Amino acid sequence: MKINSTHNANPTGNSGILIVTDLPEEGVAIRKLLTPDMGEYWCADTDGDGVRLFAEKRPRVLILSFEEIGKAELFYLGLHRQCPQIQDIPHRSLLFCTNKEAEAAFHLCMKGIVDDYMVNRPLYDLFRLRLSIHQALDISVLKQQSNGLRRRLADVGDDLRHLDEHMGKTLATGKELRQETLHAFREFTSRMTSDLAQFEERLLESGLDNAVKVLDHTALQQQLDQLPHKNMEVEKLHVEKKMQDAEAWAKKADKGFRQQVEPLRKTEFPPARPEVMVVDDENVYRELIIDVLGESDFRVSGAESGQAALTGLKNRQPDIILLDFQMPGLNGLETLRRIQADPKLNSIPIIMLTGDSEKTLVRECIMAGAVDFIVKPSNRATLIAKIRVHLHHA
Repeated sequence: MKINSTHNANPTGNSGILIVTDLPEEGVAIRKLLTPDMGEYWCADTDGDGVRLFAEKRPRVLILSFEEIGKAELFYLGLHRQCPQIQDIPHRSLLFCTNKEAEAAFHLCMKGIVDDYMVNRPLYDLFRLRLSIHQALDISVLKQQSNGLRRRLADVGDDLRHLDEHMGKTLATGKELRQETLHAFREFTSRMTSDLAQFEERLLESGLDNAVKVLDHTALQQQLDQLPHKNMEVEKLHVEKKMQDAEAWAKKADKGFRQQVEPLRKTEFPPARPEVMVVDDENVYRELIIDVLGESDFRVSGAESGQAALTGLKNRQPDIILLDFQMPGLNGLETLRRIQADPKLNSIPIIMLTGDSEKTLVRECIMAGAVDFIVKPSNRATLIAKIRVHLHHA
């Protein structure tokens, strides 16, 4: 049974304290220690309520106060198993214990099972307990800021890797195009020169007798000398020189880019966050999903239509796609089929979002290549759990 949840005003923003205890009177005593500047708090006196409130409220500080320290350890280890998103919730765990259990609490901290401990039974220092809670809140905020900085740094590293790949492909494509253009130009000038030379020969062979009636041989030769192929070689060399200059510039730009990016390649950035593309024409729902996933340490992009998704996929491929079924224009099923038909994209797992769980619809999506489906609206736990499962199997 959950003890009545209450909260104080939250002027500082340092909210989110969850108290889990199997001693109801202990929960009441701890709540009396909390001051208004500590923000919102909740209290649970069963393991089930503790797990549920942790997942729902995402507290910054978790206070564990059990009759026996072993029970607190079992609860916290069980929380890691039952709440997969715990790694995405920056928090500080504070263990309350008896004086006799202080050594065991110390070893739990040294093993990294809990973050800190405080002796509060049989006697306790009211101000020391409040200080411990304040410090836990402050450290939690710093941890959250550090995680945010780490995520941004990981995103920068990921963007640089994409930029490097994009520039490499662009420069390689440009080189191929320049070589193809130069080759085509040389073939064109060669054919034109040959055709004009053949024309001149045929004219001299078959039309000279009649032409002499009008023009003398010298005049006719002067006219033939003015045909374009006489100056074709000079023009060809001029164009080739310009294209070779462009090639030299491109090589210089390529070399300069690689020199600039080389130090960044050697930089050890944090691992890239899994990237999710959310495709849904409902702006409110799409932004809600983006916010939920962003809070859970995913990198998220959005697309308002199937066509917008296909356009975005040409430039960057996410690790997984959430694709709405019912969309105007290019619907989810047709978008799914087009993605599956592209060899560069068909390895991306796609989870369909639908307001209808009708079996025929689900079967049609699975047959078209979707790995799973989620019925809208969905809760945070289901959404994240399904994404993680298919990212793991990808």
